[in-house]
Amino acid sequence: MESLWHGVLTASWPIYAEQQLNSFELVHELGLALDVGVEYSNEFSMVNSGIIKATELEVVIRKLMLDENENNIRKRVKEMKGLSRAAMEENGSSYSSLGKLVEDITRKV
Repeated sequence: MESLWHGVLTASWPIYAEQQLNSFELVHELGLALDVGVEYSNEFSMVNSGIIKATELEVVIRKLMLDENENNIRKRVKEMKGLSRAAMEENGSSYSSLGKLVEDITRKV
């Protein structure tokens, strides 16, 4: 989330826990990142050895930096930066949701 807030391009390399789900969402569902040697699994175990070749990493980084990818990730990340900031402004969707959550919690305390 922080990388999108700041408009930073992301090479996703999930290692454990929910990182695999987050990576899949960013890469395949939203088209906001590229993955690095990832084999996705629905198992709760290590799928990847955690080791990739430098050449694999270089290919992904060059695609991001030179904007040589079919999804035009640089443009999409820039758009998401604006959308995420708008959501956090007063009357934005995240701002409003957080306010409602706080109200709900304090009402029950």
